[in-house]
Amino acid sequence: MRASLTAWRQALAFRSIEPVRVVCIGSSTTAGLNATAPDRRYSTALGHAIRARLGATGGTYLRGIDTAWSTTGTTTDVGRGLGLHSRSLAVGATMTTPSATCSGWTIYFEQGGTSGAFTYAIDGGSATTVTPDTTNSQIRHDGSVYVSAGSLGAHTLTITATAATVISGVYTHVNDQTSGVQVFNSGSSGTSSADWTGTGSPFLTHLSRISALDPALLIIMIGSNDSTGVDPALYRERVREQVLKTRAACPTATSVLLVHSFGRLDLPNPPWPWAAYGRALTDLAKDLPDTDVLDLTAHYPTSQINDTADLLSSDGIHASDRGHALLAELVATHLTTSSPASTPSSAGLRAASTPGTDPAALPGLVSAWRSSDLPNSAASALPSWAPYAGVQSAPLAQATGAKQPSVVASAFGAGTTIPVVRFSAAAAQVMQTAAWSQQYPVPLTILLVAKPSSTNYTLFSGTSGAFVYLGQSATPEMMVLGAGAASEAQVFTGQGRWRALGVAFNGANTLFAAHDIAPVVVTTGTSSAAKLGQFTLNGNSSGSLNGNVDVAEVLVFDRALTERQLTAALDVLAARYGLTTPSPSSAPVVPTSGTPVPNTSSGPVTVAVSGGTVTDIVIGGRSTALTGGTITLPAGSTIALIYTGPAPTWRWSS
Repeated sequence: MRASLTAWRQALAFRSIEPVRVVCIGSSTTAGLNATAPDRRYSTALGHAIRARLGATGGTYLRGIDTAWSTTGTTTDVGRGLGLHSRSLAVGATMTTPSATCSGWTIYFEQGGTSGAFTYAIDGGSATTVTPDTTNSQIRHDGSVYVSAGSLGAHTLTITATAATVISGVYTHVNDQTSGVQVFNSGSSGTSSADWTGTGSPFLTHLSRISALDPALLIIMIGSNDSTGVDPALYRERVREQVLKTRAACPTATSVLLVHSFGRLDLPNPPWPWAAYGRALTDLAKDLPDTDVLDLTAHYPTSQINDTADLLSSDGIHASDRGHALLAELVATHLTTSSPASTPSSAGLRAASTPGTDPAALPGLVSAWRSSDLPNSAASALPSWAPYAGVQSAPLAQATGAKQPSVVASAFGAGTTIPVVRFSAAAAQVMQTAAWSQQYPVPLTILLVAKPSSTNYTLFSGTSGAFVYLGQSATPEMMVLGAGAASEAQVFTGQGRWRALGVAFNGANTLFAAHDIAPVVVTTGTSSAAKLGQFTLNGNSSGSLNGNVDVAEVLVFDRALTERQLTAALDVLAARYGLTTPSPSSAPVVPTSGTPVPNTSSGPVTVAVSGGTVTDIVIGGRSTALTGGTITLPAGSTIALIYTGPAPTWRWSS
């Protein structure tokens, strides 16, 4: 197992007590095209290969649109859900799995909107009804139900729509419903990197299923269709966006393996060489924490005539049964072959910098609250919460007893002494300041340390006609934000975990980031309503849309922090509350041009330099003539960057 795949390696240690999930994302090869049977598809074979190496047994995932189903009535592919595909069933339509040795199934189905009820029956027996949750109008793919077959043996499962319903697929279990390694096929034939980004329903519902599955590993194998004409530089940025958004949707840490498979043989004169797409993935793996790359091109033919092992189909594009089997074996070997694991790499989305300036010391602070100022003892009601810094002194307050949040002592675990403020959605708990002495128009920045645990609520806002806000949408992995208007932008965060979050509201240059999520640029408003004259916590401008959320700290600034200031502030907050563990491999702040920085660790470190206008990298006082990239810095030596304009960025790792 590669040292960079930290979350995957850690999760495998828990495979005897909980399921460890892998989601394979890609185009036709991932979908299994040209494999002659479901078990011969790459993703299915991969599951078998991993479990064989671990001495375990397990089942397989069958997509709702798979041709192995037997169907009656009207069914269609609705183009949403895991892998951008699901099967819609009209009233009375049925779908039946092929007979397979199993102990049960998990059915994955659509919820929200007008999702209808369905029944399931085992081996043609009595029917049991399942009713999806439709408490909000937003379509989401987070419904699931486990169905026991009663005993391990050959069984079938029939799903019947009693109302129009959508089924994403089923996992056929072999005594692995509560443990083992489960591999999911999330392939979509004909897709390119552009299809796995954006904010449309196909991708959002795909992300909602990813969020519900919470995989330990994402395997992304995309690029074959890009090679017909997409610039590798654009391809790289699209895959970067895919990794960032998909990983952000996962509630817990997730490793990413980028696979560069075989090139197409039907392109005798491609616009760019296939290797250029592999280099793009290699660059991404260097830049994104807990991300690995696997290049398989050497194992596959470069022309039809030298395909002596019959690894590719006659079209020169898709794998044969043998090609699928080899792909599965190579990936499984990469994932289960041990390698020395020194310091685990970060499983977040970006490497943390060494914590520096307290965010409250930054200029422009309007008001700031922290739960550590409260007594570390449980309290059923908190009527007032005074700020600890800033030019505005009005406390967050709530006069109505039932709407007052509670205080939870030692909320960050055993041995900690920090309480947090806990809000309840059911009790409509919310706090708001009195009107400030002045109003602050955008640009504005809000930082907070919080643990959202519900959907459809507003984390912070202002008042009617004067607000900026951030809230959780009906889709668990998506947050919405705006300035003076609703739902102006969407970002992907997951829920149910502590995060240091930050939004710099600044029109078309608005930045959203978290301590483990790279900054994302979105657009929010600059109208006369895009301002704050008072602050509301856990509610919208009218005090409603409340959520279940724990809050440890909030800071409001009357300016937009720069990207560097925003990420550094989030790193400080994350370290303050133990959300990250500082390590010797954390990078020091990039100093002024020409200033040498020593490697004070006991061994060599790798320094990856990117961005800015670098004219030279000086190691130990000697010019390298390099302007970027990755270099090794020996213990005790120094590195200096010669640059003009804004400082570049670097990442240090041991």
